[in-house]
Amino acid sequence: MRSWFLFAVGLATLAINKIRYAAHGYIQPKPFSSADAPRAVAYGVSVVDKWETALREYLKTDTPFAGQRILELGPGSDMSVGAILLDRGAASYLAFDRNPLMTSPDDAFVAELSKHTQFAPKIDEVRFKHDSTFNVATLSANGPFTLVVSQAAFEHFDDPQSVIKHLPTTTNDSRSAVLCAEIDLKTHSRPIVDWDPNNIYRFPEWLYRMLYYVGIPNRVRPEQYVAFLREAGWTDIQVKPLRTVPSEGQPQFGSYDLHVLECLILARRP
Repeated sequence: MRSWFLFAVGLATLAINKIRYAAHGYIQPKPFSSADAPRAVAYGVSVVDKWETALREYLKTDTPFAGQRILELGPGSDMSVGAILLDRGAASYLAFDRNPLMTSPDDAFVAELSKHTQFAPKIDEVRFKHDSTFNVATLSANGPFTLVVSQAAFEHFDDPQSVIKHLPTTTNDSRSAVLCAEIDLKTHSRPIVDWDPNNIYRFPEWLYRMLYYVGIPNRVRPEQYVAFLREAGWTDIQVKPLRTVPSEGQPQFGSYDLHVLECLILARRP
Protein backbone atom coordinates (compact mmCIF):
# COMPACT_ATOMS: atom_id res chain seq x y z
CA MET A 1 0.00 0.00 0.00
CA ARG A 2 2.85 2.39 0.81
CA SER A 3 4.42 1.84 -2.62
CA TRP A 4 1.15 2.60 -4.38
CA PHE A 5 0.65 5.71 -2.27
CA LEU A 6 4.15 6.99 -3.12
CA PHE A 7 3.53 6.17 -6.79
CA ALA A 8 0.29 8.19 -6.78
CA VAL A 9 1.78 11.18 -4.96
CA GLY A 10 4.82 11.22 -7.25
CA LEU A 11 2.63 10.94 -10.34
CA ALA A 12 0.48 13.87 -9.22
CA THR A 13 3.56 15.98 -8.45
CA LEU A 14 5.14 15.32 -11.84
CA ALA A 15 1.86 16.13 -13.60
CA ILE A 16 1.63 19.44 -11.71
CA ASN A 17 5.24 20.27 -12.61
CA LYS A 18 4.53 19.51 -16.27
CA ILE A 19 1.62 21.96 -16.27
CA ARG A 20 3.54 24.57 -14.27
CA TYR A 21 6.62 24.53 -16.52
CA ALA A 22 4.46 24.55 -19.65
CA ALA A 23 2.79 27.72 -18.39
CA HIS A 24 5.76 29.59 -16.93
CA GLY A 25 8.91 27.95 -18.26
CA TYR A 26 12.00 27.01 -16.26
CA ILE A 27 12.74 30.17 -14.31
CA GLN A 28 13.82 29.17 -10.79
CA PRO A 29 16.74 26.69 -10.72
CA LYS A 30 17.39 27.20 -7.00
CA PRO A 31 14.98 27.18 -4.04
CA PHE A 32 15.75 30.86 -3.47
CA SER A 33 15.89 33.99 -5.59
CA SER A 34 19.09 35.49 -6.92
CA ALA A 35 17.76 38.78 -5.56
CA ASP A 36 18.70 37.42 -2.13
CA ALA A 37 22.32 38.45 -2.60
CA PRO A 38 23.77 37.11 0.68
CA ARG A 39 22.25 33.68 0.15
CA ALA A 40 23.11 33.55 -3.56
CA VAL A 41 26.76 34.50 -3.04
CA ALA A 42 27.12 32.18 -0.03
CA TYR A 43 25.81 29.35 -2.19
CA GLY A 44 28.30 30.23 -4.95
CA VAL A 45 31.16 30.19 -2.46
CA SER A 46 30.08 26.79 -1.11
CA VAL A 47 29.93 25.32 -4.62
CA VAL A 48 33.39 26.56 -5.59
CA ASP A 49 34.80 25.43 -2.23
CA LYS A 50 33.45 21.93 -2.84
CA TRP A 51 34.94 21.72 -6.33
CA GLU A 52 38.24 23.11 -5.07
CA THR A 53 38.49 20.50 -2.30
CA ALA A 54 37.76 17.65 -4.72
CA LEU A 55 40.14 18.95 -7.40
CA ARG A 56 42.98 19.54 -4.96
CA GLU A 57 42.90 15.86 -4.09
CA TYR A 58 42.28 14.70 -7.66
CA LEU A 59 44.93 16.89 -9.33
CA LYS A 60 47.39 16.90 -6.41
CA THR A 61 47.67 20.69 -6.41
CA ASP A 62 46.74 23.49 -4.03
CA THR A 63 45.65 25.75 -6.90
CA PRO A 64 43.38 23.67 -9.15
CA PHE A 65 41.77 26.68 -10.87
CA ALA A 66 45.00 28.50 -11.70
CA GLY A 67 45.29 29.16 -15.43
CA GLN A 68 42.25 27.04 -16.27
CA ARG A 69 39.92 27.90 -19.13
CA ILE A 70 36.67 26.96 -17.41
CA LEU A 71 33.31 25.98 -18.86
CA GLU A 72 30.38 25.66 -16.46
CA LEU A 73 27.34 23.72 -17.66
CA GLY A 74 23.97 24.73 -16.25
CA PRO A 75 25.17 27.65 -14.09
CA GLY A 76 21.79 28.88 -12.89
CA SER A 77 20.76 32.47 -12.46
CA ASP A 78 23.63 34.48 -10.98
CA MET A 79 27.29 35.20 -11.70
CA SER A 80 28.80 34.46 -8.31
CA VAL A 81 30.45 31.15 -9.26
CA GLY A 82 32.15 32.61 -12.33
CA ALA A 83 33.46 35.65 -10.46
CA ILE A 84 34.79 33.49 -7.62
CA LEU A 85 36.54 31.10 -10.02
CA LEU A 86 38.20 34.02 -11.79
CA ASP A 87 39.20 35.44 -8.43
CA ARG A 88 40.85 32.12 -7.58
CA GLY A 89 43.05 32.15 -10.64
CA ALA A 90 41.02 30.91 -13.61
CA ALA A 91 42.25 32.30 -16.93
CA SER A 92 38.71 32.50 -18.34
CA TYR A 93 35.15 31.43 -17.55
CA LEU A 94 32.11 30.75 -19.73
CA ALA A 95 28.70 29.68 -18.45
CA PHE A 96 26.46 27.72 -20.82
CA ASP A 97 22.79 27.01 -20.26
CA ARG A 98 19.64 26.04 -22.06
CA ASN A 99 17.70 28.93 -20.58
CA PRO A 100 18.68 32.65 -20.43
CA LEU A 101 18.54 32.72 -16.63
CA MET A 102 21.56 34.93 -15.88
CA THR A 103 20.96 38.62 -15.42
CA SER A 104 23.35 41.50 -14.84
CA PRO A 105 24.08 41.90 -11.12
CA ASP A 106 22.73 44.87 -9.19
CA ASP A 107 24.75 46.97 -6.76
CA ALA A 108 23.68 44.88 -3.76
CA PHE A 109 24.91 41.69 -5.41
CA VAL A 110 28.27 43.23 -6.38
CA ALA A 111 28.68 44.59 -2.84
CA GLU A 112 28.00 41.16 -1.35
CA LEU A 113 30.34 39.48 -3.82
CA SER A 114 33.13 41.91 -2.93
CA LYS A 115 33.08 40.51 0.62
CA HIS A 116 34.20 37.13 -0.74
CA THR A 117 36.56 38.12 -3.57
CA GLN A 118 39.58 40.40 -3.77
CA PHE A 119 38.54 41.81 -7.14
CA ALA A 120 34.82 42.55 -7.49
CA PRO A 121 35.40 43.81 -11.08
CA LYS A 122 35.95 40.14 -12.01
CA ILE A 123 32.19 40.10 -12.50
CA ASP A 124 32.82 41.97 -15.78
CA GLU A 125 34.83 39.00 -17.07
CA VAL A 126 32.08 36.45 -16.49
CA ARG A 127 30.81 35.33 -19.90
CA PHE A 128 27.46 33.65 -20.49
CA LYS A 129 25.89 31.90 -23.47
CA HIS A 130 22.59 30.08 -23.84
CA ASP A 131 21.15 27.80 -26.51
CA SER A 132 17.62 26.38 -26.34
CA THR A 133 18.89 23.13 -27.90
CA PHE A 134 21.81 22.92 -25.44
CA ASN A 135 24.17 21.92 -28.22
CA VAL A 136 27.63 22.09 -26.62
CA ALA A 137 29.25 21.64 -30.03
CA THR A 138 28.40 25.29 -30.68
CA LEU A 139 30.97 26.22 -28.02
CA SER A 140 33.91 25.18 -30.18
CA ALA A 141 34.48 28.79 -31.19
CA ASN A 142 34.62 29.80 -27.51
CA GLY A 143 36.90 26.98 -26.40
CA PRO A 144 38.81 24.89 -26.02
CA PHE A 145 38.35 24.44 -22.28
CA THR A 146 40.69 22.76 -19.83
CA LEU A 147 38.20 22.39 -16.96
CA VAL A 148 34.48 21.61 -17.19
CA VAL A 149 32.44 22.04 -14.00
CA SER A 150 28.80 21.55 -13.19
CA GLN A 151 26.66 21.72 -10.06
CA ALA A 152 23.46 19.65 -9.99
CA ALA A 153 22.82 20.21 -13.71
CA PHE A 154 23.74 17.01 -15.56
CA GLU A 155 20.61 15.31 -14.25
CA HIS A 156 18.53 17.89 -16.15
CA PHE A 157 20.15 17.32 -19.55
CA ASP A 158 17.92 15.54 -22.06
CA ASP A 159 20.92 13.77 -23.61
CA PRO A 160 23.94 13.76 -21.26
CA GLN A 161 25.70 11.22 -23.47
CA SER A 162 25.73 13.69 -26.36
CA VAL A 163 26.83 16.52 -24.07
CA ILE A 164 29.81 14.49 -22.86
CA LYS A 165 30.69 13.36 -26.37
CA HIS A 166 30.79 16.88 -27.82
CA LEU A 167 32.46 18.84 -25.01
CA PRO A 168 35.07 21.10 -26.65
CA THR A 169 38.01 20.24 -24.40
CA THR A 170 41.67 19.96 -25.24
CA THR A 171 45.04 19.24 -23.72
CA ASN A 172 48.45 20.81 -23.88
CA ASP A 173 51.92 19.71 -22.87
CA SER A 174 51.37 20.24 -19.16
CA ARG A 175 47.83 19.14 -18.31
CA SER A 176 44.81 17.10 -19.29
CA ALA A 177 41.29 18.42 -19.64
CA VAL A 178 39.33 17.72 -16.45
CA LEU A 179 35.66 17.26 -15.61
CA CYS A 180 34.25 17.92 -12.13
CA ALA A 181 30.49 17.48 -11.92
CA GLU A 182 28.16 17.06 -8.97
CA ILE A 183 25.00 15.19 -9.94
CA ASP A 184 21.76 15.06 -7.97
CA LEU A 185 20.23 11.68 -8.82
CA LYS A 186 17.10 11.88 -6.72
CA THR A 187 13.65 13.33 -7.37
CA HIS A 188 13.53 17.12 -7.52
CA SER A 189 9.93 17.41 -6.33
CA ARG A 190 10.33 19.28 -3.07
CA PRO A 191 7.15 18.04 -1.37
CA ILE A 192 8.31 14.42 -1.43
CA VAL A 193 12.10 14.43 -1.82
CA ASP A 194 12.74 14.21 1.92
CA TRP A 195 10.64 11.11 2.54
CA ASP A 196 10.92 9.33 -0.83
CA PRO A 197 14.08 10.61 -2.58
CA ASN A 198 13.98 7.88 -5.26
CA ASN A 199 10.36 8.53 -6.20
CA ILE A 200 11.14 9.25 -9.87
CA TYR A 201 12.33 5.66 -10.32
CA ARG A 202 8.90 4.23 -9.49
CA PHE A 203 7.52 4.89 -12.98
CA PRO A 204 7.86 2.83 -16.17
CA GLU A 205 9.75 4.53 -18.98
CA TRP A 206 6.68 5.09 -21.17
CA LEU A 207 4.83 6.89 -18.37
CA TYR A 208 7.82 8.99 -17.37
CA ARG A 209 8.20 10.11 -21.00
CA MET A 210 4.56 11.17 -21.04
CA LEU A 211 5.24 13.38 -18.02
CA TYR A 212 8.25 15.09 -19.67
CA TYR A 213 8.86 18.78 -19.12
CA VAL A 214 12.00 20.88 -19.63
CA GLY A 215 14.30 20.18 -16.69
CA ILE A 216 12.75 16.90 -15.57
CA PRO A 217 15.43 14.61 -14.04
CA ASN A 218 16.73 12.24 -16.71
CA ARG A 219 17.15 9.22 -14.35
CA VAL A 220 20.64 8.47 -15.70
CA ARG A 221 22.60 6.51 -13.08
CA PRO A 222 26.31 6.82 -12.14
CA GLU A 223 27.23 3.63 -14.01
CA GLN A 224 25.80 5.12 -17.17
CA TYR A 225 27.74 8.36 -16.78
CA VAL A 226 30.93 6.33 -16.39
CA ALA A 227 30.12 4.43 -19.60
CA PHE A 228 29.43 7.68 -21.48
CA LEU A 229 32.75 9.16 -20.32
CA ARG A 230 34.75 6.07 -21.28
CA GLU A 231 33.14 6.00 -24.70
CA ALA A 232 34.10 9.67 -25.21
CA GLY A 233 37.74 9.02 -24.30
CA TRP A 234 37.78 10.18 -20.67
CA THR A 235 39.97 8.28 -18.22
CA ASP A 236 40.81 8.16 -14.49
CA ILE A 237 37.07 8.32 -13.79
CA GLN A 238 36.10 8.59 -10.13
CA VAL A 239 32.58 8.50 -8.70
CA LYS A 240 32.40 9.85 -5.16
CA PRO A 241 29.05 9.29 -3.39
CA LEU A 242 28.01 12.38 -1.44
CA ARG A 243 24.69 11.16 -0.07
CA THR A 244 23.38 7.61 0.16
CA VAL A 245 20.48 5.58 1.57
CA PRO A 246 20.26 1.84 2.33
CA SER A 247 19.63 -0.25 -0.78
CA GLU A 248 16.83 -2.12 0.94
CA GLY A 249 13.35 -0.74 0.40
CA GLN A 250 14.23 1.29 -2.70
CA PRO A 251 12.18 1.06 -5.93
CA GLN A 252 13.15 -1.44 -8.61
CA PHE A 253 14.82 0.32 -11.53
CA GLY A 254 16.31 -2.13 -13.97
CA SER A 255 19.50 -3.64 -12.58
CA TYR A 256 20.65 -0.42 -10.92
CA ASP A 257 21.24 -0.06 -7.19
CA LEU A 258 19.60 3.16 -6.04
CA HIS A 259 21.54 3.71 -2.83
CA VAL A 260 23.48 6.71 -4.22
CA LEU A 261 21.38 9.88 -4.14
CA GLU A 262 24.08 12.46 -4.94
CA CYS A 263 27.58 12.01 -6.32
CA LEU A 264 30.61 13.85 -7.63
CA ILE A 265 32.19 12.62 -10.85
CA LEU A 266 35.78 13.44 -11.78
CA ALA A 267 37.52 12.47 -15.02
CA ARG A 268 40.35 13.42 -17.38
CA ARG A 269 40.61 13.58 -21.13
CA PRO A 270 44.29 12.93 -22.02
